[in-house]
Amino acid sequence: GEAMDPARGQPRRHEPVHLGTGSHRGGGAVLRRLRPRRRAARHGAPARPRRHLPLPAHLPGKIPRDLPREFCTDSSKKVYFTKQTVGNACGTVGVIHAIGNAASDIKLVEGSYFDRFYKQTADMDPVQRAVFLEEDDEMEGAHSVAATAGDTDVNVEVNEHFVCFSCVDGELYELDGRKSKPISHGPSSPETLLQDAAKVIKARIATNPNSLNFNVMVLSKQ
Repeated sequence: GEAMDPARGQPRRHEPVHLGTGSHRGGGAVLRRLRPRRRAARHGAPARPRRHLPLPAHLPGKIPRDLPREFCTDSSKKVYFTKQTVGNACGTVGVIHAIGNAASDIKLVEGSYFDRFYKQTADMDPVQRAVFLEEDDEMEGAHSVAATAGDTDVNVEVNEHFVCFSCVDGELYELDGRKSKPISHGPSSPETLLQDAAKVIKARIATNPNSLNFNVMVLSKQ
């Protein structure tokens, strides 16, 4: 369900921001406004294998929300995971998962929004992190600015969803805030993350071959 906003008596939702689809300036505005890090996020994939950071994948909303139990696992405590309880925030949650599981590859700017966010939520469980995000007025403000920047029609009903694929402790995890915990997809490595995640994404696309609503945004080193 969605969080209730006591001030309005309505479910709390962020205005939709389409990260990685069409013009990605709207989503980028959230990242720039919150000053997350010095490294750049690039749209698409490089021609040759490189050491990749986690990548958010944009999937149609028709994908089943619950996978068979055998695909769910008790993940390593090193996996940074949060539930999503705020509407239209799946792209942001995907970025939070990506950056949160790339601590060794990304140096956050001291005192920046994300630096403070991860320090404050480091010892929280996924539900507590979701509540923290619900009550975060700074993030909501950044969403509002990005959503009204002219790149996104805020009146459009959004039927897509973002998830993140990340390699943690030699294992590929799918991080989806709608799920109760990370989903393991088997062994992986920083060097093979792109190829390993691509296999999972291609299998997902095969279940809905007529859809054009699949997009991938890769976070990689320059």
